[in-house]
Amino acid sequence: MEDHWVAVKRLLRYVKGMTNQGVVFPKTSGIGLRLKCFSDADADMADDVDRRKSTSGMLVFLYSSPIA
Repeated sequence: MEDHWVAVKRLLRYVKGMTNQGVVFPKTSGIGLRLKCFSDADADMADDVDRRKSTSGMLVFLYSSPIA
């Protein structure tokens, strides 16, 4: 339980330090929601010999701002 509390405090310190960060959305007039997604088509299937985990990547934009 103490490990969880330490993790919660670390997360709260991180969030407190990021209050000046954010996502900026441009003004749009009549333009609908624009979502772009990119993924790694060459995902590496279990090449991590130590953990046997697959690796891949993705990037998601809402308008021109990265959100994931």
